[in-house]
Formats: sequence, C-alpha cells, structure tokens
Amino acid sequence: METFDPTTGQVFVETSFRARSMVTPYLNNCTGKPENPQSHRNPRGCSRLRDMALRTCVWNIEDPGMPLALPCYDWVLMEPIYRRLKETDTLTFKAWATFKTAFPGKIEGNYYVHSHQGSGGLDKIDIITKQLSSISFDSLTFLCIRNLRISAFNLNTDLLKLKNLAVLVLENGSGQTLGEGHDKLIKNWGRSVTSTDSFKRLRVLILKGFDMSAPDALQELTVFPALVLCNLDSWHVKKELKSFPQEENIYTHPNGRWRHEPTDSQRQSTLTENPEAIWKRNNIDTNTKMEMLHGIAAKYLKAFSIHVPADPIISIHYGNSDAEKDRIRHRYAHRLGEKSTHSAWFIRIFPPKQAEESVPIKRQPEPGNDNRDTTSKKRKMRVGKARDIGSMLGTFGG
Repeated sequence: METFDPTTGQVFVETSFRARSMVTPYLNNCTGKPENPQSHRNPRGCSRLRDMALRTCVWNIEDPGMPLALPCYDWVLMEPIYRRLKETDTLTFKAWATFKTAFPGKIEGNYYVHSHQGSGGLDKIDIITKQLSSISFDSLTFLCIRNLRISAFNLNTDLLKLKNLAVLVLENGSGQTLGEGHDKLIKNWGRSVTSTDSFKRLRVLILKGFDMSAPDALQELTVFPALVLCNLDSWHVKKELKSFPQEENIYTHPNGRWRHEPTDSQRQSTLTENPEAIWKRNNIDTNTKMEMLHGIAAKYLKAFSIHVPADPIISIHYGNSDAEKDRIRHRYAHRLGEKSTHSAWFIRIFPPKQAEESVPIKRQPEPGNDNRDTTSKKRKMRVGKARDIGSMLGTFGG
C-alpha cells in the first residue's frame, strides 16, 4: 500500500508479510512451490475471476481459520482447490489433514513424506510427533528412520508417543554399540512398552545395524502386544539361528512365540509374499515397501480372524538413504570378523487361546528375580478344626 504525504511530497510504501513459525514444520515440506497470487497482477485486469479466487484459496490454505471454514462449504466448491494442490505438488501435511477432517468421505489415498537429514541423532522426531498428534481422525503411521543415531531416549520416550504407529523401521547409523550394548537397549525398550501400554497397533518392526543377540531380542519383543512380523538384521543372527529348535527345516524360538520365515527360494514360506525380496526392490520407494509389508501382516492376521482396520496411512521416510552410511556399517562388520550382516524374518506364533481372544502377552519374570515371600501364603483351616472365637475367649476368662 502506498501513501502520499502532501506536506513533504514523499511517498511511503507499506509491505506486509505472513507470519511464519520459528519451528520448522518438517511434515509440511512439499516438492512444489506455492504460487503467489501477486505474481499474476495485470494492470488491465485478470483474465478470469474464478482463476483469481482459486489461486487465492490455494495460497491461503494453511490459514488458521481454514479448519473451521472448509466444513461450511460444499465439496463441489472445495474439490478444485484440493485438485490444484495435488497438481502443483503443494499439498502439505497440514492441508491434507484439514481436507481429510472436513471431507472424510471424499479425500481418498494416503499421505507420503520424505524428511531428509544427513547425519546425527533424531533431531526432528519430537516435532514430527507433535504434528502427528494434532490430527483428529483415525490413521496409521508408517515410520522409517534410516542411517541416524538412535538413542535410548528415542526408543523409551519419543517413539512411544506415536499412538498409531503400525510399521517401524530403525536403521541405526551410529556404527557402534550404545552405552552397555544394544542387548540392554532392547531389553529396556521392552520394559518401557509394557509399563506405558504402548504400540497397540505396531504390527511390523525392522531392526538393522544393531549389535544384538537374536534370541534375547525376540524374547523382549514378545511383549509388543500387536507385533506380527519382525526383521532382525545383524552380524550374529545367522549363527544364532542354529541354536533354535528345528522342525522340518523351520527354526522356532525357544519360547515358542516366533518362527523363522525362510526368504530364499529353496524353502517354502507360509507367507503369501517374500518380505526380504520386497525390502530389497529398487523400483519402488520406501513408503511403498512399508505399505506392502503391512499388507503381509494384515493377511496373516486375517487367517486368525483378527480384524485389521483400514485407516488412512501417514508414511514418513526420515533420515538419509545415502550408500556411504551403508559402507560405514559394513566396515564395522569387518572389525567384528563378519563379512556382512544377515537378515532374518520372524513371524509371530499365536497360541490357540490368544488367536481367538487376541489377548496381549504378558511379560514373563526373569529367572532368579522372583522375590515373592512364600512364607506369607495364607494357610487353609482343616475341616473340624475351626473353633468359635467366643469359646476361646471364654476359656481364658474362666
């Protein structure tokens, strides 16, 4: 806006900008560039009033008043705005959630995002968690964290805040053990899941780059209430499989709750598709891989008459998929005396009672930690030996 001061003859120009948050909305990143309506200013006027209104609505789609304004209009009027956002690749997570809330039966499909971070820890996980918790409709979260340093705080606090987490892929990029080792890390993680009653919808878990014992890890992961398909990629899992009980060339965990699923072509698997082949495919992206693995788990659960809701998916690929990080892990494997890591897939075995009732498995007490006092057990009174308290007091009084 321009203002002329007749006393001085000066012209003042006032320019306003939209307020921006100091916190970067990582899930709102998109590949397209928003189209500023001011760039279409024409001194002769606009070509069509409809085009001007459409560009203005698209530009202001993340205005704080939009979640309340959109439900007041019919879908016929709002559909061109949504279609324009998709065509220009400017549909952010916030805009998608706003349309999904206002028109739940009209917006189809899922939301995919790739948040890149070259190295370091999970700096963005807290912001991502807050953005996911802001949506008001039921959804499933697929999260793939690649080649970043994963700490105990991330496992025991940050990830437990994701209530709708259905698929979790953790590729540790530290290249070394954390603290007292990854075995203790996974053990404490299982305790945190049990104490907070978390991961009720987590069905697929992939752990790569962790120096852990496969038998101990599976024992701790048994307490995850909904976990069905698990992948352990480490330097020792191939040797440790030989210690499992074996029946008809199929390895089973000693606790009887996990069965190794062969992923080579020489042995027959009980799954409809090969999860290892899906994860190694180069012609599809990571979000599609996670969706296919979740489909395998859903088909397996349907065989036990366990319902899997078909909620919209929010799939997040977070981290760095650079091959240099993979080479660092391989160099660490050579220091351990291994040529490369081995990937093993395990499927949950449901006892007959649990398959019918879908009851979560309780955490078993550790050997040697049973501190119950057996002397405090209430003793039963034999029949005929019981005496009235009044008669007993009478004997003392006499």
